[in-house]
Amino acid sequence: MKRTTLSRPLHVAAGLAMILAVAGCSERDYDVAEVDGVVLIRGQPGHKVYIQFIPEVTGETSPPISTAETDASGRFTLQLMEAKDGATRPGAVVGLHRVVLRDLQRAASATGRGVPVRFSQQYTLAGTTPLRQEVKEGQQTIEIKVP
Repeated sequence: MKRTTLSRPLHVAAGLAMILAVAGCSERDYDVAEVDGVVLIRGQPGHKVYIQFIPEVTGETSPPISTAETDASGRFTLQLMEAKDGATRPGAVVGLHRVVLRDLQRAASATGRGVPVRFSQQYTLAGTTPLRQEVKEGQQTIEIKVP
């Protein structure tokens, strides 16, 4: 098929339009803030706790979750799980989140026997956790209290 000189610029323009459209779709439509904090279980530092902040959204796309593990003092810094390759960056999506906790102390034991239960199973699932946390714009420190 013979191309005319007019069709070549149209193909180039169409290609550029597709590139711009794809680049536009990859922009995220959420804000991120850096979050650190402490987990307190019945007033004591919650060491060895895995935390997930799951954004509560009503739109078509789900923003990424943020995760952290507490240290011996119950302190943590959230990491946004944004990249598909497993890479993270500090922060969490601005807005309301369900907070899910997992006890790494129990998970590390072979059977979980002999390890005290530190919080109810309801805290381990997004659908049942009573914990909610709002992430606001800007860097912040939060406190998660588990009765």
